Amino acid sequence: MKKKLALILATALLIVMFTACMSETPEEEQTEPNNNNLQANEQADDPVNEDLLQELDCSFASTGMPVPFENTGGDENWHFYMRYLSRFSAFSGMITDEIARQMEWTSTNKEFDEAVREMWGYGGWDPQSGVMDFPSLLWYIIEFDVPDEVIVYAIEKYNEWMFSFVHENTYMPGFLLSIFTEEDIAALLTRDPAIVTAQFAEETAIVIDDRAFTPAWLYIHTPDEWREAGITMEMVEEKLDVYSQFPFVLEAEVAFAEKLSEFMEEEVSLAREQQAVESDELVVADS
Repeated sequence: MKKKLALILATALLIVMFTACMSETPEEEQTEPNNNNLQANEQADDPVNEDLLQELDCSFASTGMPVPFENTGGDENWHFYMRYLSRFSAFSGMITDEIARQMEWTSTNKEFDEAVREMWGYGGWDPQSGVMDFPSLLWYIIEFDVPDEVIVYAIEKYNEWMFSFVHENTYMPGFLLSIFTEEDIAALLTRDPAIVTAQFAEETAIVIDDRAFTPAWLYIHTPDEWREAGITMEMVEEKLDVYSQFPFVLEAEVAFAEKLSEFMEEEVSLAREQQAVESDELVVADS
């Protein structure tokens, strides 16, 4: 549970850091990253996530599907809704600040803020839109024509700071998930939406080209709509074990399993009881 809590804190923090970029910045000065506020931001509310969950709750009702969890938020359920890893979709403003300094820009922060206001919404969550249809890190890189060397420098500088932060705050190892890997950087440098989507999509999402379909999308759409989107039996089969890990309420578990069974043309069970028994047996065997 501690690991899960650290993960959700990390995700919430990065979204707060990203949305902080939306404040007005005078043209004559660049905003310096405020590292002292990092721990305080952990307690900040996440309005983007709350709005998303409220919209999805309405979607559940409109499609006749039950609300899937007793607690629609929470660290266990986060990946049911998310398309992308947070370090990509809710990237730190420290990266854009460093890019702006390296490029000697004076007004890009303001332009970025205005673009975010225009684009921000559920384009980031809708799989029919791609990674260029909401203010993701790839969108920023292409929109402002950031050179490779500046991208690499800014991300590596951010990684150094994040490593230092985790080293000084060993009780928060979940922040390591915010660090970009060499594979992440290589994908960004291609500027190819399909490659970037494959690299940064959540493990729970089904990826087709530059689109990522979350379990939540499958849950509120029909098997026919899955097929129309290009989703195949093989793609779903690869995710069945992942889907079975979610703590669905019984009514939702049965309803989703029925859709999966119809699509797979064979009975699919999402029951977790057997998994729990097997897990207990492994614990006993290890001890």
